[in-house]
Amino acid sequence: MIDKNKLFRFNREIDWTEIIFIPLFFSLYLVYHFFHDSGFELEMFNGRSISIATYEGIDIAKRVNTFYNGFFVFVILTFAFTYVIARFNSIFSGKDLKLLNSISAAGICLLFFQVLGGNIQPSLHLIIAIQLLFIAGMAMKSKWNFDDGENTYTPLLVWIISLSFSLFFLQVQLFQLAGINGSQSLPIFVFSFSAVLLLFYFLTQRIEPISASSVEGKIRISAPLAFIPLLSVVSNEIYMILNQHQIHQLDIKFIFGSLLMLLVIWMAYRRKKWRKEIQTKPSDLFYSLNRSWFPILCVGIAALATYKPIVVPGIDWFEDANRILPLQQFHDFGKIPFLDTFSSHAFSDFAPGALFSFLNGYNPLGGFVYQFIIPVIVTLVIYYLVFRITENGLIAAFIALFYPYSDFILPTYYNLIPVSILALFNLYRKQSTGNYVVYFLLIVLMIFWRIDLGSANLVAGIIGLLILCYATPGYKTDSKMLWKGLGLVSAASFILFLITAITYQGNLFLRISEVLGYISSFQSYGLKDLSPQKDIKYYSLYFVLPILVFTAAAYAFYRLVSNKENTKQNNKLALAILFLSIFYFANFQRGLVRHTLAEQWDTALTSYGFFILASTVFFNSRFQKNKALGFFAFTSLATLLVINYKFNSPELSRSNTYLFAKQQEAQGLFITPAAVVLNRTPEQAGTELKYKDLDQFLKNNFPDSSTFLDFSNSPMLYYYLHRITPNYFCQIPHTAHNEKLQRDFLTNLNKYDIPVVIFSNVPASFWDYLDGIPNTLRHYRISEYIYKNYKPFAIINNHSVWLKRNSNPPALASSSLISLNNLNGLDIRGGQQPDSISLQANPDENIRVKNIIKSPVLLKKNKKYHLNISIVSGTQGIFSVVTTYSGQHGSETRKTDIRIQGGYSEPFIMLETKEGEAFIQSLELQLPPSAAYSINTIQLNESDYYPDRVSIQPVEHSLKFIPYVWGSFDEISGEKSSGEEILLLNQSYTLEADRETRINIPTKMNTGDGNYVILRGQAGGDKDVDVVLNYGTKNKKQGGFIFTMKHGQQPQNYKIRMSSQYNWSSNEVEWISVYSIGSAIQLEHIEIEKGD
Repeated sequence: MIDKNKLFRFNREIDWTEIIFIPLFFSLYLVYHFFHDSGFELEMFNGRSISIATYEGIDIAKRVNTFYNGFFVFVILTFAFTYVIARFNSIFSGKDLKLLNSISAAGICLLFFQVLGGNIQPSLHLIIAIQLLFIAGMAMKSKWNFDDGENTYTPLLVWIISLSFSLFFLQVQLFQLAGINGSQSLPIFVFSFSAVLLLFYFLTQRIEPISASSVEGKIRISAPLAFIPLLSVVSNEIYMILNQHQIHQLDIKFIFGSLLMLLVIWMAYRRKKWRKEIQTKPSDLFYSLNRSWFPILCVGIAALATYKPIVVPGIDWFEDANRILPLQQFHDFGKIPFLDTFSSHAFSDFAPGALFSFLNGYNPLGGFVYQFIIPVIVTLVIYYLVFRITENGLIAAFIALFYPYSDFILPTYYNLIPVSILALFNLYRKQSTGNYVVYFLLIVLMIFWRIDLGSANLVAGIIGLLILCYATPGYKTDSKMLWKGLGLVSAASFILFLITAITYQGNLFLRISEVLGYISSFQSYGLKDLSPQKDIKYYSLYFVLPILVFTAAAYAFYRLVSNKENTKQNNKLALAILFLSIFYFANFQRGLVRHTLAEQWDTALTSYGFFILASTVFFNSRFQKNKALGFFAFTSLATLLVINYKFNSPELSRSNTYLFAKQQEAQGLFITPAAVVLNRTPEQAGTELKYKDLDQFLKNNFPDSSTFLDFSNSPMLYYYLHRITPNYFCQIPHTAHNEKLQRDFLTNLNKYDIPVVIFSNVPASFWDYLDGIPNTLRHYRISEYIYKNYKPFAIINNHSVWLKRNSNPPALASSSLISLNNLNGLDIRGGQQPDSISLQANPDENIRVKNIIKSPVLLKKNKKYHLNISIVSGTQGIFSVVTTYSGQHGSETRKTDIRIQGGYSEPFIMLETKEGEAFIQSLELQLPPSAAYSINTIQLNESDYYPDRVSIQPVEHSLKFIPYVWGSFDEISGEKSSGEEILLLNQSYTLEADRETRINIPTKMNTGDGNYVILRGQAGGDKDVDVVLNYGTKNKKQGGFIFTMKHGQQPQNYKIRMSSQYNWSSNEVEWISVYSIGSAIQLEHIEIEKGD
């Protein structure tokens, strides 16, 4: 009979957590491999069961059987693999099993993402290859009785794998340089090469045992080979830099060979140095791998994944000004960054472009090419942060290269912030004046790197240092070193400030006040909503996550101060969690102001929150000892947090950095040589169409020394039109968000020759109405300055162009192709034509005016075509123009919609043609139903540019509570210019619901300094009421505002800046009207007041 005790005695002899992931991974992978593609196609019709499943051809029984079969196979395989490992545990090394267990845990993590739909197979194949190599190694070690008395085998094997990893890329690079392309299998190469090399060491070990010292020598001497994956990137970049300088003599093969030779020479030097060193007790072999091979390989793989020698920039005409303008303005006009120009995100915006221009020659767009440096640095920072916390380089490398959610738990968005933690760790490891200097410098420089993140980092840095000095067991602060380090940084900063203040021609203190004014912008840039909807993620991210982060920080602080054993790993983990938690809360305000969930992302809000929570698992002493268990707990918790609480759930197909590197290797590692200078930032198709005509217009009519004022929030125009920015900030007028900054802005304009204003986008875009607030009101002082000194001229490249009033504008050559003064002879459908200019639309359909063009209109090159109509409308609504064009690509009909007001209006329609169109075949007008219309004129005109009739169209701005806030709480609302007010109403008046009262303006207004309408009143009933305030001339409405009047016991003051609209000052306004929507209101007082 079988002896049960003998059969199962391994149950009491083994720590199951040291092996459990090995059988789990192999079982899960085999089940996934054989069952994941199982189909459920219906191939029988038993009992004539008719259902939705039958309708779709799905076999439900097969689906059920597949699940239970897979589960049964998984259970059987798990027990079988577990039994084999446990039964023959005596022939396996404990360290081998631990490392194999850790690799299996990583495989389970990757398999999970593969099941979700990510392309993780290449990573899984690499994991399996390494596992098979470990198993083969254990077998060979058992066969040849490898002497591992100095614990050299496991680090030797890891070094061999790392070496094979590098040599794989070397042979790929050599093959591709020889013209032999095609994808090669990294797992097969790693397994084959490593197995052969391992066999060689086993055989030589029989002659001479392998000592720890010799293994350490191999690791340290061969460390330069870790740079091999990076060689193709560096070779490409050196070649491209030489190409930009018109040096074509050195081909890429020579450059690559030279770099490879340098690595060989470096190895020879290290070998010579190693032989001269006194060999004492060797250091931790894994520590040598962790500090050299692993981080270098991480950098190489990350660079392969992200580097592109030529990039086609996708230009954002607002945001990219921060990247481009500091460089362009410095190169073209000598404006020094930070002193003469300021980028909203400081140096981080234009640093890649500055480095590119320094190496390649001036090209501000080069930042798009060198942007890859940021994720490469972040990969290295992630590696070192995780390594310092876990004291395990393999875990750190996995998180940096293979974990698909690394960018969610340690976001690239915050790039260099963890560097401050690493500097804090250096202080904890060794106090020195130099380390204090580095730490304080990092805190200061991080503000200049990125001002918003640097401010939060400053808070975290100061408090983090206090915690290190006063709460960390075993850390005795050397006050002399601390104050010396702080003094050196402070002195250097003060001297630099003093030199700048003396040598700088401008007002340095004004610059500082402008920056402080810009960043003090909570009210100006804050969003109304924290989230598009209040769901579980909203409550989790705004309420639960902060509490959990605080709890984690409190626990970390408790573990830090109560760490009687003075465990360094616990202390470093606690310091990291505390630093990141402080940063989290200091940075949290950004998620309450602008970057809320309403912007459809949460990175500005969550920052390092997910990492903080997940990393607390490493406080568990068992997880610290059992790296596989700790790693699995960390990745499991981090993944669950991201999947369930990331605002935008991650794409299921999300992959990792290693895959992108492999894809690049398959596509080709080297660029094709060229005998001409290559454009590294070729212009995206269609970009020129956004500025070409503007550029030509400025060149033809104004000197290069003049510039323009951009009021359309399109600051990239300064780069493309090669003009100086007439302000300190790159993103104007957006940055002039308050009264003081607007006044400073206008004062500064006197230094420049500005004959042109780019007033707005046509048609209006988000940047003309940021968050729904019109630019003309948000920056009302600037808009009124423009109204006073400039006038509308033309629409060029979809921008409204205004010229200075005292200038002689170039003639707008224009001719009328069609001019109709009546509707006779036109085809009228959907209504009746009572007389030659009148129309009456039917109740249920749009009235259509056809046959406006009797014969096709020839389109001329470089000419613009537009339609002018004068109409009296009995309603307000959507007015449409349907145009049919024809040309070499056939015919196309396009529809243009504009909104018309009730009463008299003059809509202006631009007929925008496309390349290849030769004729306008037909024009049709469509007007809303159930209304009467009088159309006085219809004109089709041809001109060099579109005349700017858009800027003079009546506009109606929604202000909601702005008039109430302005009238009730403005600091200078009580200051009036005596004798300048025009009283319109000074007695109680009830305005019924949905009624309009028109009040004539008795005297001529002085609009030169702007005007307010002050209205005092209250809403009837128990609800706030929307009120429309219009103004106009004769029977034509010129503009208007909609605002909310509050209900309550007492009337309130409402203040509307009427002069923020161009038509208020450009027309002789004769009346204003008040209209109450849906409910009656009580008016007490109305007057027109001179602007302040």
